[in-house]
Amino acid sequence: MPILLVLPLALSLLGVASVACKDKPRAEASREGVSANPTVVGGPQEAAQPSRRQSATRLELRGLWLTNVDSQVLASGEVLRQAFAALDSLNFTTVYPVVWNRGRTLYSSEVVRGISGEAVDPAPEFASRDMVREALDAGVASDLKVVPWFEYGFKVPASGAFARARPGWLTRDAQGRTEKDLGGGVRMSWLNPLNKDVQRFYVDLLNEFVTKYKVTRLQFDDNFSIPADMLYDQETRAAYAAEGNGAPPASKTDPRWSKWVQWRASKISAAVVSMFLQVKTAHPVLRISLSPNPLNWAIANYLQDWKTWLAQGAVDDIVVQLYRPNMSSFESDLQDAALVAEKSRVAIGILAGLRPESKRMGMDLVRLQVDAARRAGYAGVSFFFYESLFHFPKVGETPEGRTNEIRNLFSELSKEPNGF
Repeated sequence: MPILLVLPLALSLLGVASVACKDKPRAEASREGVSANPTVVGGPQEAAQPSRRQSATRLELRGLWLTNVDSQVLASGEVLRQAFAALDSLNFTTVYPVVWNRGRTLYSSEVVRGISGEAVDPAPEFASRDMVREALDAGVASDLKVVPWFEYGFKVPASGAFARARPGWLTRDAQGRTEKDLGGGVRMSWLNPLNKDVQRFYVDLLNEFVTKYKVTRLQFDDNFSIPADMLYDQETRAAYAAEGNGAPPASKTDPRWSKWVQWRASKISAAVVSMFLQVKTAHPVLRISLSPNPLNWAIANYLQDWKTWLAQGAVDDIVVQLYRPNMSSFESDLQDAALVAEKSRVAIGILAGLRPESKRMGMDLVRLQVDAARRAGYAGVSFFFYESLFHFPKVGETPEGRTNEIRNLFSELSKEPNGF
């Protein structure tokens, strides 16, 4: 999709072009080299700027993920700035722009350069500019909270520069393979979170990012863990045996599988908690958000015991992915005991659709799911993802109609609940 076609329709509907233009010098500051002050998310600069949300009485997170897959919203500073202005006019509160995926950063990182030789994603739209700085500046100008999102977590392309540079960091399955075929010719590998060098890499990466951009919020997701059929590397097997467990089962049909799942989940929890707390100790005001699946599924399939991460202070809030194609399964998941127990710290992730026609979500279902999340008393909602919410209409819908649905859903001004 050409960059210039991403937003004109939405902008004409929202009538925000003039609003966007008046903030152009600020949003484009990093590209033009005229930024007077660093942007601090949730920090002094943000506090100094008057916010129209301060008068809001409704407390509700209204978030949106911004990706670089099937989407061009991050590929241009001008489009990004206009998108933020449009979202602000629709009373969104928070955006989650991706900053790390597929073994690459979408900003210049010396930590990553030292591993793979690639300081930034080589795609021209990222290699030639500082997208993160532009997003942070646009967030301040548009009164949106910007929470950088480390999307792919431990997952890296099997043939990518990162995996080639550090093959010893990759975890394995029971057959000794370091990669999985995810379909469509996509083959992925996972960095081993129990490997001390991997842990050091992430601590260094996050410290570098927080120091460089002075942010006070970061987000991770379901990929910041490992598929349950991985983590069979020699060191992990040896550690399992050393604790008196014997050899690990090779598949979930083995009656010992549950114990093996819980053991690995606990080890990953210890590693992640240690990593996050190290970074939080270095940056005491930092808060970390996580976007996982519901707890039982997350543990069984991705060894991700996020309840422990919350309990131990490594994670501060959850935006749980309830990507469901019908209301019965969605409403059932809203009653999940682990989510209900943490309701004040949980927002609900809603799938706005994917690019293929067969995977687009109608706004009638999106509206019903937002309403259900509100009735259940959760802290708010976030949509996956920007492009599908506004520009991938289901048959019989239009982008204009989808935009109007969001305008109606968010007609009342809101601000994030405490802690988000």
